[in-house]
Amino acid sequence: MKKTIQFTSLLTVFLFLFQWSLAQEGGIEFFHGTMQEAKQKAAESGKLIFLDAYATWCGPCKWMAKYSFTDPQVASFYNENFINVKMDMERGEGPNLARRLGIRAYPTIFFLQPTGEVALKSTGAKDAYGLLDLAKGALKRAPERIEPADKGLGSDPLEAAEPAPEAVPDFTTMKGVEAALNTAMEQHDQAGYQAASLALLELDYTETAFLYLEVQRAWADEHNDPGGFAEKVVSFMKTQPGDDADLLNTAAWHFSEIVEDREMLKQAAEWAAQSIQMVPSYYNHDTFSLLRYRLGDTAGAVDYAKRAIELARISDIDYSTTEKALAEMQ
Repeated sequence: MKKTIQFTSLLTVFLFLFQWSLAQEGGIEFFHGTMQEAKQKAAESGKLIFLDAYATWCGPCKWMAKYSFTDPQVASFYNENFINVKMDMERGEGPNLARRLGIRAYPTIFFLQPTGEVALKSTGAKDAYGLLDLAKGALKRAPERIEPADKGLGSDPLEAAEPAPEAVPDFTTMKGVEAALNTAMEQHDQAGYQAASLALLELDYTETAFLYLEVQRAWADEHNDPGGFAEKVVSFMKTQPGDDADLLNTAAWHFSEIVEDREMLKQAAEWAAQSIQMVPSYYNHDTFSLLRYRLGDTAGAVDYAKRAIELARISDIDYSTTEKALAEMQ
């Protein structure tokens, strides 16, 4: 299993690993209960449900929890207008909900009707402005259910919160790179997108290697180009020290999901094996199992799937997807 962060055309890429903090004083007030209970409360109050679908290992999820969810304007607006729910998609009712909603990456943000119908969905971390923009879109889609609150934000809080557009993104800042990636994706400008991707690597942040993989995957998914993705990632991984078990596993898992070329899959299997040698975990064992299976080694795939499940049990990690894959392998 990968620790995946996928970005769509509304890419937000100023993402780093920070100390995990999902609820802080003065931030968004999250409802504690089941999704069914949240739907009932939403129906009674006439509000939409804001759902933060996260995973505990997800760096951008942590970033949003620490900075975006605690922004005073965001907290005031969301607490006034939504039933706010955060849910670990790998524990409790999370896995079933993830399958039903078609969640493939984290974080994924939903605005749901009380019936459970999706009013608005967005993948990728958002800053305070981004969260307010999403709220604006969600409320416009359900005007009969909710009227935006203006507490502390003027007559139109979201209009007031919108940042001024940047005509020329600054590649020396994360904000500038983000803007360039967004624009290039929307305009299907591959050259511009790759230029911004390379600029991302020049920024002085610890997680740029992971982000580079994610933005390349986003382009591949949007433009159905797994071959181009594989070539870029292989070239990129050659520039890395090769001592980061998580990075090796993340690259390998991306390949296990979308790459078809057998030689490329062999390369991914080597990355996963190296990751296992460094730091054995449920995630890299699961990745290696799937790659072995795709390469035709069913016995090896079954063996590593069983090992992955054992590690998951020790670490109290949900392994239902691995269990399902194992059943299909046998």
